[in-house]
Amino acid sequence: MDAPNRNHVFISYAHEDEAWRQDFERMLAPARDRGIVSLWSDDLIAAGENWSEKIHAALARARVGLLLVTDRFLESEFINKVELKQLLEAAQSSAVSIHWVPISASLYQFSDLAALQACWDPNQPLNGLNDADRKKAIQQICQDIVAELAAAPKVSQHSRERLRAQVQERLGDKYTITQEVTSGKFSVLYRAERKLSKQAVGIKVFTASELDDWARKEFIECIERAVELRSPAFIKILDHAMDESPGFLVSEFVESNPLNTVLRANPNGLPLAKVKAILLDLALAIQEAHACGWRRGEMCPSDVLIETAGSARISAMNFSNVLREQGQLTGNFMLDRESLSYMTPERFYGEPSNLLTDQYSLALLATEMLGGPHMHRVLHPCDLEFKHQLFASLESGRGGWAERSPEFAGLVCRMLRISPQERWESMSEVANLLRDIEVDESPEERNRRLATSSYMQFQASGVKGERLFFSKFYANFFAIAHDIEDQFKALDMERQYRILNLAIHKLLEFRPDAPATQKQLEDLATRHAKLGLTRNHYELFLQAFLQTVEEFGEHDQTRLAAWRTTLERGIEFIWQCEESKRTAEQRA
Repeated sequence: MDAPNRNHVFISYAHEDEAWRQDFERMLAPARDRGIVSLWSDDLIAAGENWSEKIHAALARARVGLLLVTDRFLESEFINKVELKQLLEAAQSSAVSIHWVPISASLYQFSDLAALQACWDPNQPLNGLNDADRKKAIQQICQDIVAELAAAPKVSQHSRERLRAQVQERLGDKYTITQEVTSGKFSVLYRAERKLSKQAVGIKVFTASELDDWARKEFIECIERAVELRSPAFIKILDHAMDESPGFLVSEFVESNPLNTVLRANPNGLPLAKVKAILLDLALAIQEAHACGWRRGEMCPSDVLIETAGSARISAMNFSNVLREQGQLTGNFMLDRESLSYMTPERFYGEPSNLLTDQYSLALLATEMLGGPHMHRVLHPCDLEFKHQLFASLESGRGGWAERSPEFAGLVCRMLRISPQERWESMSEVANLLRDIEVDESPEERNRRLATSSYMQFQASGVKGERLFFSKFYANFFAIAHDIEDQFKALDMERQYRILNLAIHKLLEFRPDAPATQKQLEDLATRHAKLGLTRNHYELFLQAFLQTVEEFGEHDQTRLAAWRTTLERGIEFIWQCEESKRTAEQRA
């Protein structure tokens, strides 16, 4: 059965914090009155109405969860077992965007919120700010919510249902749409399942006005080029249909947070090791596109997705750039506020873009990840005048972001030269320089990063390549663990491959100090406890997996050692969980 249309902001708060709810509702009032956002809180439940039924219905229609987090919030049994549980479950499928606000100090690290980025620095909760700074913080949080909802195409429920039905008819029985996830500047994203493998995929349907013949031809050419790209950072395109309206793409479904959400939660900048990893992921992907003779085009933070393991993912082609270039030819001014904020000097001054333009876009993201101020929000035409000052300031390297690391500042400032000819010679040179930057990275994080990078290369080989990898792994495993093979004979091995793929991701994400990643492995341990496995089985598993990794082309001894160290830590945690569970059962 279809999920209800999600169209409003659900405000979750403890009743003792009602004044904070009123502050946020007051700030959002102009956008509410203009019909841009719709707000819901339990304050709207009239006396005598079924309280529980109303809240459950409102949760089912929520597009944004605004969580006002205090110690009272985390103490509330109803909030944790009903509101927070349902919002987090919806967030896992990207049906709901979570904006949790640290109102006061709390032990959120030991709650389900620990795995989510806050929309404000938890080390500076709002109740510790002075009145002026507190209002600015609330304004920024509310502006982000309004911008997210305003980006959604204004389509009636009937039209949305008709659009979904049209797309499903064109997909046939190859894919089945399961839910509408979100909508962006020019598209609606659905989650769907591939019929045979049950693989989760994303269906991006383009809702912009009709493309003329030139733009449609250009867009199809972009897709055909993008399909050939193999960089792990590119989201794989599985299928497409642009021959008639509405056009759509079928791609892998990525569980992640957009970079703008990550930046909101880290206003003072990301750890330098994380900055380096994200920039290098993106630089290598763009380098591949450049080697094919075409540019990725301008990027905004919402275009970049950050997976739980820290890897950056982007679409191999950008529909916004195609529309923008169409507008330049036809005289239309096709823009959105985010792209205005992140425009390059070439676009601002009316100069032609080239491969070096991608350097500038990447460097703009780098300044924010290093702790620089967010790009000046363009709300009025006069705000564009600020661009002259911004370009000059960034080129000079002025600001706290440049002081965090002289190495990063030297690299990024040259990427930010106003004249493209004065930037680095190529994205390949940028990637090489990024590799050479030394950052304060713990051995554990370095090993995790190396192993994840290695695994993502296998993932980039496509579904057929993944099946071959896992088939070979189980052959290796059964060859040395003879007593375990019988337990797999009755299993659907295609499904088992997907389960193992997910388990490897969880092992790579595991951090002993992160409750959310611990919980993932605890769940794995609970399932494995029923199989009667011994420590030796886990050692043989690791041996077979590393053998398979090497057989599939990973011969770098540093990466192989990183694989072993990273997996051993997670496997040992699973074994200890199993032992604890068995001991508790014996005592009982």
